[in-house]
Amino acid sequence: MIDSRWPDEKQLDTLAESGVKLVRLHNDYREDGPFWHDGCYPPYDKENMKKMDWVINQIHKRGMKIVPYFSLKELHPDAPEYKKFSEEWKRTIDKRTTIHNYAGTGEFGAQMCLASGWNQFRKKSIDKVLKNHDFDGVYYDWVSSLYSNNPCHFNGKEHTDIEELLDLIFWTRKRVGPDGIVFLHLSGVPVMVIENVADLVYTHEDLPWLCPYPGDFSPETDFSGITEHQITTSYLCKDPDKEKFFTLSCFLEGLWVCPRTISNNDPVLREMRKFKKMEKKGWRKNSSIKIRMHHLTRASTVDKLCIQGEAISLSGYESFFIEIENIVKRGYCEKNNTRIDVC
Repeated sequence: MIDSRWPDEKQLDTLAESGVKLVRLHNDYREDGPFWHDGCYPPYDKENMKKMDWVINQIHKRGMKIVPYFSLKELHPDAPEYKKFSEEWKRTIDKRTTIHNYAGTGEFGAQMCLASGWNQFRKKSIDKVLKNHDFDGVYYDWVSSLYSNNPCHFNGKEHTDIEELLDLIFWTRKRVGPDGIVFLHLSGVPVMVIENVADLVYTHEDLPWLCPYPGDFSPETDFSGITEHQITTSYLCKDPDKEKFFTLSCFLEGLWVCPRTISNNDPVLREMRKFKKMEKKGWRKNSSIKIRMHHLTRASTVDKLCIQGEAISLSGYESFFIEIENIVKRGYCEKNNTRIDVC
């Protein structure tokens, strides 16, 4: 993930050399610099627009792809359309009050309802960005259907915007094409028909306190097994051991983790480089390993894994399980086969 603190060539090299395939431009708020105000275009001044296009070009040169952030529910008050249409488009729960999503000393934007003219505006604004810049698809936040009672919508009746949400998602799939990326944030709101359209799903923002073993992740991390998932980093990752444990658990579960920094010392990128070496040796055939662990057999070191009922040799995975076990010995304990986090 990057924002308007634009990465330089060395940092982009670090991402590519670590095996990163997809970069997300996520810049919906910054307290200390320019950010992409939801619904505004162009999002930056001329200098930063040039830098953005340069970054897109450099990412492609390194064999990676990049998608921009769009909120499906937020319109920033700085957008020209806000003054014209916010009263008509806004989501309300008391028929009148505008709901603002505040951040720092500012805000992400006010909540809009897709069962209004906001739906068509959002499509046109996304289309304009994709036409004018060489992005490889989209990343959508707020991919959820919400209640609204704004009397300007739905013939004045109480409603949700589920039909309009599905319409927007299907429009997006067609707009980016079969080779385009549809990356959706669905934390806490898994929807089978929407995941079936996505290439990647972001989840667990509602469960940041989880730092589970492989096999103990919540069901939403592989909802119906339709598509790949990226997971929010647990806030328990406050030291190197915790960070490494979480990262390895995610990788062994078949989940992607977002690096915190663009540095060779970043724990996620460091472990990704190990996986990249295994990939060259043919340790996996598909981009999604989708491991589901029903049982771990431990001796002095873990040497076998049961995947969907069949025991197989760990081979390339073995070192990762050994590392997890060593971390467990330093900071975790087990009692009566129940895993306990003692930190």
